[in-house]
Amino acid sequence: MKIEIASRSIWSTFFWLITLVCLGWNAEAAQGQDDRDEDAATAQAEDASIKEELAKIDQVWGDGKKKKATDMVRDLYTKTGNLRAGYALSQVLQTQAEEQIKRTPKKISPFVTEGAELARKLLADPKFPKDFHPEVRLAILNEARNYSGSGDQAAALKSIRELVSLGYAELDELESDRLLKELAKTDEFQTWIAEVRQEIRERNMKWARAQMDKFETFPFDFNQSDVKNQPISLNSLQGKVVIVDFWGTWCPPCRKEIPSYIALKEKYYSDLEIVGLAYEKKETDEEKVKSVVDFAKKNKINYICALGNEYTQRLVPQFRGYPTTLFIDRQGKVRMMKVGAYSYEQMEAILLALIEDSAS
Repeated sequence: MKIEIASRSIWSTFFWLITLVCLGWNAEAAQGQDDRDEDAATAQAEDASIKEELAKIDQVWGDGKKKKATDMVRDLYTKTGNLRAGYALSQVLQTQAEEQIKRTPKKISPFVTEGAELARKLLADPKFPKDFHPEVRLAILNEARNYSGSGDQAAALKSIRELVSLGYAELDELESDRLLKELAKTDEFQTWIAEVRQEIRERNMKWARAQMDKFETFPFDFNQSDVKNQPISLNSLQGKVVIVDFWGTWCPPCRKEIPSYIALKEKYYSDLEIVGLAYEKKETDEEKVKSVVDFAKKNKINYICALGNEYTQRLVPQFRGYPTTLFIDRQGKVRMMKVGAYSYEQMEAILLALIEDSAS
């Protein structure tokens, strides 16, 4: 039976994490071995034992006995020091912390306190896999939420500072988080987040210039009609920075980037043109156009959309997949290419570097 707890299911909260680490966790690392080769067999056996214990605990959790399951996994971690068990404990504590914060936001939850302390311990351990850092550090976000709800905004800000120092970069989510709304109203928070944004902006600009400096350009052009049957060409857009996005409405990472392109176009309207070349999995051009038009209307896309073609795609050396994005300067030269989804901040940094270059 699937039990819903604080917007997470029992599967996604507990058994999911056991399954995940079974697939991706190095057994020797999970045991904290200094010499992985020497005691590999022992580590594998001990790790198998840990997985068996976690499976038993999952059954208890699935039966609705959350307190007993929490005590069992806590005891397992305390006795063994196993990082897999530590990760499982951190996720169980976070689930219950989120539940308590929503139910009694003005009261400090012991699950929050224990979870944040455990997170700091795990994150400080060099053997704790970095792939699991994002999930674990959310315990510190819960700590900040709990402090803010209880009225201690200074403590909440301290936790948020720590969270960002550990690699959390979703600043917009921090500002809009309803459980941090009282913190977000303070002058201290607003001053701090402005400073952080500037630091991130400068770091991203440095990164963007480094990427552009080592990029090898290539000839590129297009001349066709858009989905509104209006002629478009790279030549007609010269004088502006141009972003050409090879994408598809069927592609999840492509769709994820759309809000960033919309925001960039709104913010840099006079300096930027964006062309989305869509490669649709439909039989006819009419069906492809309809798919793109419907998607653009639903998502309020504010830039040029057209159907991509094989000729244009072949102009991109070693084209690897979607999304692939070209950043083209005002003179029509390809200055940067990315494959896969980038953050808004990264794309803005590349755009600003190109705008600055054209102004100098």
